Amino acid sequence: MQTPPAIQQGIARKKAVVVTGSQPVVRHDGTSVPIGPEAAVPVFVENQLLAVVSVVAMPETRFSSRQFFLLQDFAETVGHLLVSTNTAWSTSTWALKPARPWWA
Repeated sequence: MQTPPAIQQGIARKKAVVVTGSQPVVRHDGTSVPIGPEAAVPVFVENQLLAVVSVVAMPETRFSSRQFFLLQDFAETVGHLLVSTNTAWSTSTWALKPARPWWA
């Protein structure tokens, strides 16, 4: 399966993008579904790609500026969640290591 163009462009440019001319999506059963514009927002932390939040609209529609900003806010939230989850996991694994017994 090929990566959608909006995701490719978002990662390459390291910013949110909207692509209007997209190819129909081919489902696993072989049926083709026409799609409208795609938007993608990559989530980078310290120059490392963590995730990409992407959405596809219905044909003949457009993303409003409000929807686009909501998508950007959602991607930023995803980034914070991934970083805080990783930090909490690292902290808990460090805290749960058994202490060295006093007799050892």
